[in-house]
Amino acid sequence: MKTSLSNALKLLVSYIVIMLVGTFLGAVLYTIYSLCTTIVAGELISFFDPALFMKGIFVCAPVIMAASGMLMIFYLIRHSSGSWLPILFYIIIYLSTWIFLMPLSFSVEHVFLERHKAVTLATPNVSSGYFRRSGPYISYFSKVDDTNYVSGLCIDANGASKEVYTFSDMILVQGDEIFVDSLVQENMGMPGFVADMFIYGSGLLQIGRVEHRHGFFHWLCFATMGLAIAAIAGLRHVSKWRLVNVVLMFYSMFLILFLNIYSYFESFLTPLVVYMNGILEKVIRVENPFLLTSNLLLAFIFALTGLLIDINRKRNYGAA
Repeated sequence: MKTSLSNALKLLVSYIVIMLVGTFLGAVLYTIYSLCTTIVAGELISFFDPALFMKGIFVCAPVIMAASGMLMIFYLIRHSSGSWLPILFYIIIYLSTWIFLMPLSFSVEHVFLERHKAVTLATPNVSSGYFRRSGPYISYFSKVDDTNYVSGLCIDANGASKEVYTFSDMILVQGDEIFVDSLVQENMGMPGFVADMFIYGSGLLQIGRVEHRHGFFHWLCFATMGLAIAAIAGLRHVSKWRLVNVVLMFYSMFLILFLNIYSYFESFLTPLVVYMNGILEKVIRVENPFLLTSNLLLAFIFALTGLLIDINRKRNYGAA
């Protein structure tokens, strides 16, 4: 009993460390990367902005809160115990995070952004004297004025003759690229797969903010994703091999995120989601009954699996 209580308290300490260190490091990376998007070749750079760092804290905190569940499960695997006290601590901590802490972070974020509406990055002018690729063309700006009117030449890199065109006093229009300078983006831009993960992750985070603004009941429906993630702890003893348990839980986490992301966004699952919502909304009057039901079903399956496995372990091995 003493060992179980010690493991439970250590789990709480681990959670606090995960939240503090994870949020801080996430905010630092967010600040640095955001400032990198404004870098222009040949110009002075800055790697810290206090207001942007605070915004990074609010952006990263909910992500760390969600990820803390898996990290705590790894702790439970590493410090396996026959007692259910650590797992009860885990459930209380993680569900409290989704029900109370995460909505609180959204509320504080909203107040902060209302008071600091100018937490935006200034768009600098592109510098002259560098070759930059833009699709099939390579541009060289010989002159750039303060209003972003540029003069220079353009090379058709894909053409067989590699024709060269000159231009003068042409307005440079910023596109949808994250980076201001395409030359910097070539060297510091995220790989496509990672960029897609960030796009979907930020989209899911934005949906969470919207559901929170709609009211506590809407938030609880969204937070069933957290309930499903919490229930993954039931798989921690599926195999005697810890690595197998870790891999299985990773895949389970991926399944939950996959289901939630592709149920909210237009995807190949959309026809199924629409069809099932048409059936389930007659009984369950929520915005997305299919996703709610799926999260609850996955949580039930994972929790029941864990309960049966733990009962069997106690029956065969006692408290070992």
